[in-house]
Amino acid sequence: MKIAIIAHLKFPIAEPFAGGLEMLTHVLAKKLGQKGHQVDVYACSGSDMDLNIVEINVKGVDCESTKDITPDHESFNDEFMQTHHAYLDIMLQLQDKNYDIIHNNSLHYIPISMARTIDTPMVTTIHVPPFAFMQSATLLAQKHPNNHYISISEHVAETWYDYIKESEIIYNGVDTDFWSYQPKVEGDNAVWFGRICPEKAPHLALKAARKSNTFLYLAGNMSNQEYFDKEVAPLLDDRYNCFLGHLKQEQMRDYFHKASVFLFTSMWEEPYGLVLAESLSCGTPVAAFKSGASPEIITSKTGRIVEKGNVDQLASAITACKKLDRKDCRQRAIDFCDIDLMIDNYEDHFQRLIFQEKSKKRISTTSKKAV
Repeated sequence: MKIAIIAHLKFPIAEPFAGGLEMLTHVLAKKLGQKGHQVDVYACSGSDMDLNIVEINVKGVDCESTKDITPDHESFNDEFMQTHHAYLDIMLQLQDKNYDIIHNNSLHYIPISMARTIDTPMVTTIHVPPFAFMQSATLLAQKHPNNHYISISEHVAETWYDYIKESEIIYNGVDTDFWSYQPKVEGDNAVWFGRICPEKAPHLALKAARKSNTFLYLAGNMSNQEYFDKEVAPLLDDRYNCFLGHLKQEQMRDYFHKASVFLFTSMWEEPYGLVLAESLSCGTPVAAFKSGASPEIITSKTGRIVEKGNVDQLASAITACKKLDRKDCRQRAIDFCDIDLMIDNYEDHFQRLIFQEKSKKRISTTSKKAV
C-alpha cells in the first residue's frame, strides 16, 4: 500500500516525544514501513528523518500583515492561523498524489472537512474527546462517504457517538519487545510519567505516594510552568521523591524496571493512556484514577482503579498493587496492548477500505459502459 499519514503539527515526530500521539505516529509509520508499505508522514520540521517525512511549514503565514482582518478573539490567534493554513497546504498537496489510503492522525478539523476533495479514502483516528471544531467537521462530513473513523477505545467511541455513528475500535499498542519485562524489582519505589499540567495532576501522585510511604520518581515535559511552580514544586523533597525532568523512552523503561507500581492520576477523561500499556509491558502494576479508558486496560490482576481525585484511595491502591504478580501485567500487555496487534488491525482496516473503494469504482465504470 501507498499510505500518507497526516501528523499532529504542534510537535515534531521525534524523540523525546512530546506525548503519546507523537510516539504512536512514529511507531505506526515505522512498523508499516517495515511490513513493506510505502509510508509518507506529513509532519513539522524537526521530525525523525529516518521516516519518509514530508516537511510542512507551520510558519508560512505572515500574521503581522493580517492583523487588520483578524477578529479580536482569543482562539483566533497566530497559532490558529498558522496551523489552519498548514493543514490546508497538506490537503492541497494530497490532491496531486496517488495514495491508496490517507491516515489522518492529527487533531485538526481541516483534514476531516476536506476529505471530500480527494479521490482517496481517508481514515481519521479519534484520539480526543469531541472538541467543538472537530464536532463541526464530523457533522459536515456525515454526508460524504470518503471519511472513515477509528476510535482508540470503547470510551472514545461512546463519547463521539452523537457525531460519528460508525467507527472501528483499534486499541493503541506499544512495542512489548522494547518495553521489556522486568520480573523482580529491588526496593519499594513508584513512578509517574506524563505532561506536567493540571489535567495530569502529578501533585496528587506526590501526595498519595508520600501517604503510602513510597518513594516516587516523577518525570515529564514541562507543559505548564505556572502549575508546576504552584502545585508540584512545594511537594518535592529528596526524602520522599525525585523530579527527573523530561526523559527519553529508554530512560522511562529503566525506571519502570525499578518500580513496584506506576501511578496514573489523569483528571480528565483519558481517551486511552499509552503509558498504562508501557507500564504493564514492563511488568509494573498500575494504581490509577477511574479516567476514560483506564478500566478497559487495567484488570484486577494488573492494578487498582479508584475514584478520580481521591488521594486516600490512591494511597491504598499503591499498597495493594505492590502485592500483584508482575507476570500478569506482562501477559495483559502481550494479549491486549502489543503494537503488532495494533499494526495488523490498521493494515487489515486499510486494505478493506481500499478493496471497497476499488469495487465501487469498478461498479461505477461498468454501469456507465452499460448505459
